[in-house]
Amino acid sequence: MARTSPDSQGILEPVELVKPAPEAHEVLIRITRCGVAFGDIIRSTDTAIPIRSYPWVPGYDLAGVVEEAGDESGLTTGQRVSAFSTTGGYARYICLPASLVVPLPQEVGDDEGCAVNLNYLTAWQMMFRIAGLPRLSLAGEPPPAILIQSAAGGVGTALLQLARLFGIRAYGSASPGKLDLVEELGGIPINREAEDPYAVIRSSETEGLDAVFETRGFSSARSSRMLLKKRGTVVVFGFLEHYHRGDFSRMTSLVWNSLGFFSPTARGRGRLFLIDPEKQNRWYREDLPVLINFCADRRIRPIIDQVFPLEAANDAWQRLIRSETRGKVLLDPWASP
Repeated sequence: MARTSPDSQGILEPVELVKPAPEAHEVLIRITRCGVAFGDIIRSTDTAIPIRSYPWVPGYDLAGVVEEAGDESGLTTGQRVSAFSTTGGYARYICLPASLVVPLPQEVGDDEGCAVNLNYLTAWQMMFRIAGLPRLSLAGEPPPAILIQSAAGGVGTALLQLARLFGIRAYGSASPGKLDLVEELGGIPINREAEDPYAVIRSSETEGLDAVFETRGFSSARSSRMLLKKRGTVVVFGFLEHYHRGDFSRMTSLVWNSLGFFSPTARGRGRLFLIDPEKQNRWYREDLPVLINFCADRRIRPIIDQVFPLEAANDAWQRLIRSETRGKVLLDPWASP
């Protein structure tokens, strides 16, 4: 599935592409699952990262089977793998550098093998590499406290599960129909439609939060910085509030609110996180196997919202846009529409 022209914003259409062949350091993967991310939708508007050629095939993360391995890839035909693609995942086949491909054990299914990649990798790196939260409890010290915005989404549920695993107290804002999921995953639910999350947290966490994870954008994050401890961190990793604006308003809002967010006089630290396993490949190669092992041991359990046939990718996008999802949305390239 691809956006086929500059005029087809937000519309995906099926296209026939030539099956690629791997170079020496690459592998050809037969894709069994591809993840759907709001980042795909935002990028399709052509305002965040300009699309330079068409057809443009979205898709960050995937699971599949190595169909052909380059001589220098270190992988073998028939291996089940999880991989990060940035683009090109909404397809049946893809060629990727071996550095972006990690083997999957039999204990981890295709759904989990795909979902653990982008979502859990984002959550792990934000919590421990960017915000610097501890992975060990210190005797006599209270547990860290965090706020997760949009806590019932793909990354939100990953953050909740990792917080519970490492003894971190997590508040999760969500719509009323998703508060049960936040509580089920160990979070303290906040109804964002009926409660002021900032008032709830100020009354409960008098010393402030260690971190806030913001999927809504810079405007919301500017308010969240007021909830921090002196050395706390707000990490912005999504731009939901900016997506719903027009193109000019979207860019104006991004620029204006980013200036306030990164102000050195604001409380705590403000960080923007954009996952990039190509530039930060050492992090990727270190962190993803840890998360895959957590899946295999059932210490984390990716929440799968729905699996759509590849041809129904537009329906999957609409489910995200309408905020109907609970966990990760996936595509099956081989399912009948």
